Amino acid sequence: MSEISLQEVTLAQVEELSAVAYEVWRESYAGIVPREQVEYMLDKFQSPAALTEQIQAGYHYYFLIYDGKISGYAGIRQDPDCLFLSKLYVLADFRERGIASYAVQEIAKMGRPIRLTVNRGNQRAISAYKKIGFIAVKEQQADIGEGFVMDDYIMELS
Repeated sequence: MSEISLQEVTLAQVEELSAVAYEVWRESYAGIVPREQVEYMLDKFQSPAALTEQIQAGYHYYFLIYDGKISGYAGIRQDPDCLFLSKLYVLADFRERGIASYAVQEIAKMGRPIRLTVNRGNQRAISAYKKIGFIAVKEQQADIGEGFVMDDYIMELS
């Protein structure tokens, strides 16, 4: 049986985390949002400098480990009324193995409702979140700069 675990990312590992993010975002958003927007979001939110700043501000990032290999990552932030699951990405070679479900189960052990945003065009992710038990509670559009907009569902798991 395969082993899945979460490993908290340290500041010394942000370069590696950023490299994983750059790979998985390009896979995940191909055909959903323009390539230029993906590159902009990566540079703005997932560069080593941005990740360092987020961790120092209280975000917690975790490598998703599958049989000893990094298979993706998750990022959470404690909000007053919930845990905000800021990131949950599984590399293409590791999908359909229960890794995302495992990560959500581990995060749920923190005993708070979980909230996330997901691109409205990302049907694969929406289906996966619904299978785990998330429900869409509203829609949100956010201007992220440079003329780019995030068009998301807000989903919650109680």
